[in-house]
Amino acid sequence: RAYMELLISIFGEDVIKRFKTERRTDMLEFQRDFEMKKRTIRDRMGQNIRPVVISIPAYLSEYVREMKGWSLENAISNSEYADKIKLKAGNKFAFARELLETLFQTTKEQIVQHVREILENQDSENRISAILMVGGFSTSNIIVDAIKEAFPDLRVVVPPEPGLAVVKGAVLYGHAPLTIASRVCKYTYGVAVYDTFKECIHPPEKRLETKTEVLCKDIFNKFIEAGQSVSVNSSVDKTYDVTEPNAPMALNIFATTEKNPAFTTDEKCEMLGSITIQPPEGGWKKDAKIKVCMKFGGTEFEVHATNEQSPDTVYSTQFDFLTFNSRTGSTLV
Repeated sequence: RAYMELLISIFGEDVIKRFKTERRTDMLEFQRDFEMKKRTIRDRMGQNIRPVVISIPAYLSEYVREMKGWSLENAISNSEYADKIKLKAGNKFAFARELLETLFQTTKEQIVQHVREILENQDSENRISAILMVGGFSTSNIIVDAIKEAFPDLRVVVPPEPGLAVVKGAVLYGHAPLTIASRVCKYTYGVAVYDTFKECIHPPEKRLETKTEVLCKDIFNKFIEAGQSVSVNSSVDKTYDVTEPNAPMALNIFATTEKNPAFTTDEKCEMLGSITIQPPEGGWKKDAKIKVCMKFGGTEFEVHATNEQSPDTVYSTQFDFLTFNSRTGSTLV
């Protein structure tokens, strides 16, 4: 994005927009050339002396001349980067390396800050001692050096071909899913429940009066929290009372990035979905209970709800363990 903003500032937004629209293949090649060159802006010794040379598509040169009345040389000399970019024979840009390094500044800061937040919130008993860098960006020594400088006490490991590491890992996981023994939860998962209303604790808008008691609605009953390590195929069970003798039970499942949410209506809570448990013939028995089980698998987790009066009937659904989407539903009574 920063590279495209640089091109727009030199040639104009209208030129770049037309080039992207009419010459998509050329634009992809232009971007691919930059993607390859950005990985070698700084070598492993931290040097940044030689300029970075990138070929300019012929049609981009034509559009600049047609729409602006400039040559490429004029466009560069009239920009704020006249002393940082030179035009070489064969329609090629020679970028000063320090200019291209500035394009990484915002990204570097965001990556370092994100890693810092993870380290600050880690479990005190299982401290992180190394950072493994994978993905195409890990081929850039600018990013690698930024991580090493920000976290000098940690070992930073960059495997050979880090851009392929993610793909290889996905293939290995497909063949042997049990190679991943546990996952760290990205979200806190739970269900919406009622509880006894407590004047000094619960807000008045959550107060709900029934024939027999005063309840607090929309309470987030947590099964597992964000940042918690979960073993593959582990499960968490909870049991809930039935309060309406003839009504179906609606189990709403929620997720949030907060570790200890109070209510399912909190700002960062999202509802994943709902399970409705039908009452047995003749209605629920006195003191009937519903058993709810969350089972965490490899990339999904399952929610099972069972009426203890009819344990052979199981209501269930599945959710993506890595992301969540909002859906509609009703509340557990």
